[in-house]
Amino acid sequence: MGTQVTPFSVRQAVTQVRQALDDGANTVVLSGQTGAGKSSALRELASSPLGAFKDVVLIAPPKGEQSLDSGLVALVELAAQLDDNKLLQKVKRNDVRWKGKLEDVTHQLVSRAPRTLVLFDEPLLDASPGPLSSVFADRAADLSRTLLNIKGLRKVVATSSTLPEAHVVEVARRSAPSEILSPDNWDPVLASAATQLLAAGGDLLTDQSPLELRLRVGLVATGTSPTKAAGPRHALHKLIGQLLEQVGAQSADLKQVLGRLALLRVPFDLEALDDMGAGELSSRCQSLLRQTFLFGPPEGLLLHESIAQEATRWQWLTSHGRIQAHRKAARYHDARYRHSNEKFKVRAAVRHELEVIHHLTHAGDATKLLERSLFFVEQYDALGKVLSQQGRHDEAVQAYKRALAHDSDDAYAHHYLGYNLDILAQSPQQVEAHFKSAIRANPSHVWYHGRHINFLVTRGRVREARSAWEAALDALLPSGSSLNEPLYRELHGALSRLLLHRGQLEFARDVLNDVPLQLRPGLPWYRALRRLHDALWVAASGDEVFPPHISPEEQWKGPHLLHRAADSARVEHWAPGRIAEASSTEVHLRMALPPPPGEEPSFVWRDLSIEEYQALALDTKDREELPSAGTFVEVIKFKGETEFLRCHPVTPFEDVDLPSLFPPPDRYLRRGPPGA
Repeated sequence: MGTQVTPFSVRQAVTQVRQALDDGANTVVLSGQTGAGKSSALRELASSPLGAFKDVVLIAPPKGEQSLDSGLVALVELAAQLDDNKLLQKVKRNDVRWKGKLEDVTHQLVSRAPRTLVLFDEPLLDASPGPLSSVFADRAADLSRTLLNIKGLRKVVATSSTLPEAHVVEVARRSAPSEILSPDNWDPVLASAATQLLAAGGDLLTDQSPLELRLRVGLVATGTSPTKAAGPRHALHKLIGQLLEQVGAQSADLKQVLGRLALLRVPFDLEALDDMGAGELSSRCQSLLRQTFLFGPPEGLLLHESIAQEATRWQWLTSHGRIQAHRKAARYHDARYRHSNEKFKVRAAVRHELEVIHHLTHAGDATKLLERSLFFVEQYDALGKVLSQQGRHDEAVQAYKRALAHDSDDAYAHHYLGYNLDILAQSPQQVEAHFKSAIRANPSHVWYHGRHINFLVTRGRVREARSAWEAALDALLPSGSSLNEPLYRELHGALSRLLLHRGQLEFARDVLNDVPLQLRPGLPWYRALRRLHDALWVAASGDEVFPPHISPEEQWKGPHLLHRAADSARVEHWAPGRIAEASSTEVHLRMALPPPPGEEPSFVWRDLSIEEYQALALDTKDREELPSAGTFVEVIKFKGETEFLRCHPVTPFEDVDLPSLFPPPDRYLRRGPPGA
C-alpha cells in the first residue's frame, strides 16, 4: 500500500492548537464532525515535541457498547503515563475502590499542573448518575468530569460538545482529493477505482474527509458507478452502510473478517490481521480491506471506529463466532503483553493486559478470569453481566460474589447477584438480602427498587410489596411525580404487569394511577396495561365463571371439560369457577354452585394452598405451571372417586404493547416447593 496521506486540515489544526497553548489557553477544544480528523490531530500532538510541557498524556477511552471498561481503561492508561510505579500499582489493586484510585491520580495531576498537558479524546460528557444509569457509564463520566474540572491543568479535548471557557479549533472536513486519490497512493487493484472517482467527482469531492474518499473508492471497486459514488453527500453512517452492504453481497469471507476486526479496540499488527482471517482472503479482498477499511502503518493498523460500529451493527458474526473471535484476540493480546513486559514497556504491557481481560470477559471465559487478579471490582461486574446475558446465571453469581468480596458496598453486584439468583429461583432469602443491600447502597436506581418489589409480589408477599413500592416512590420521586418516561416504564410498567398477572387488581390500579396524566397519551405500554386492567376488573366484579366462548344457554349443561362424552354419566357433581388470585404459595378460586331449575347460582370462595391446588389439578400441564389469575376452571367429582380440577384453555389478552413477563412468574413453583 502507498504512503498514507494526512489531510492538510489536520496539520493546520495542530498548528492552531500549538499557538493557542503558547498564548496561554488552559483548555483547547478540537471540534468537528465524525471522520474530520480530531483523533488524528491529537495523536500528532502526542507524537511531536511540546517544549512547554514536561509530561504529555494521551487518553483515548475505548468506545462502543461492549466497552464496559471504558473509564477503567482510561484511568489505568493515565496512571501508566505519569511514570509513577507506586501510583500505577495502586490503581491496579482491586482492593482499592474506584473513588480512591481516581482521587490519587487526580492528586498527582494537580501536583504536576501546569507542566502537564492532557490530550483527551472524546470524554463522556452526556452521562450522569440517575435512576437508569449504568455503573460502567458512571465511571467513564466520573473520570471525564473530574479531569476536565481540575483547575490549572492544561488540556486539549477532542469532542463535538461545547466546554466553557475553551479555545475552539475546528477540524475541517475538506481535504485534497487529488493527493488522496492519486494512483501513487493505491495498489494496482484499486488505483483504477480511485482515478475514476476523481475524474467523476471533481469539485464534489473537495468537502469530503479522507475517510469518506476512501469509502467512495471502495464503492467504485465493488460495483457502484463512479458518478453515483462521487455524490450526492450522505451522512457518514449511511455511506459506510452502503459499502458494507455491497461487500456483504460479494464476499462472505470479508464480512467475517470485518466482523472480527470490529471487536479489536487498539492498533494491531499484521500477525493479528492474519489471526482474524485476512490472510485467507482473495488478493482483491485483501486490497479492499487494507486500503478502504484499515488505517495506519502495518505495525499499528486499526478499523476506523465509525466503520467498526457499523460492522458490529450488521451482526455478521454468530454468537459462537463472536466468542471465538474474542478468544483469538485475547491470545494475541496476551502474547503482546508478555513481550511488552519483557521489554519493560509499561504502558503497552498494561494496555494489552486490559485487552486480555476485556476479550476474555466477552468470550465468557469465567474460569480464566476468576483465576487471575483483576484490576477493578467493576471488571468482575462486567464479567457477571456478560455471563448473565449468555444465560450462564450460576457462573454470573460467582462473578458477582467475587466483586462483593472486594467491595461489600458494590450496589451493582448486590443487585445482579440477587437478580441472577432470582432467575434461578434459588435462595430467596439471599435474593431479598442482596436486593435490599443494593437499595441501601444506591437508593436512586429504579431497577434496584423495581426488581425487589416484583420479587416480593412473585413470592406472594403483597403487603410487603406495597410498603416497598411506597418507599420506592419516596426515593425515586421525592417531588411526587416526574416526566422521566423510562422511570415509569421500568417501575410502574413492569410492576403493574406482574400484578395483573397475579390478579392483584387494586394494587395494579394504584400503580397505573400514579403515572402522570400528561405522559399517558404517549405511552403505548400504559394504554395496553390499562386495557388489560379494565378487562380483568370487569371479569372480577361480575362473578364470571364461564369463558366467553360458552353461550349462556350452554353454561349449566356441563361439565364442559370432560375428555369423553361417556364420562358425563359418571359425574356426581361439578362446579365452574375462575382463578381470582394466585401466587407461588396460594390460589383463590371464585366458584359457582349449580342452581336448581329457575334459580340463580350461589357463589363461594375456595382458598387453596399451592400444594392443594396441584393435588387437585388432574392434567400435568396445570400441575406444573403457575396458575394465572383470570383462568376459568371446573371442579368435577366422579361417583366413588375424588374430585379433580381442569382448566379451560387460556385465551391470552393479546396486545403488542403489553410489557413482557420476565423473569417467568412461575419460576419458584417450577424450581420446587416454596422456600426450597
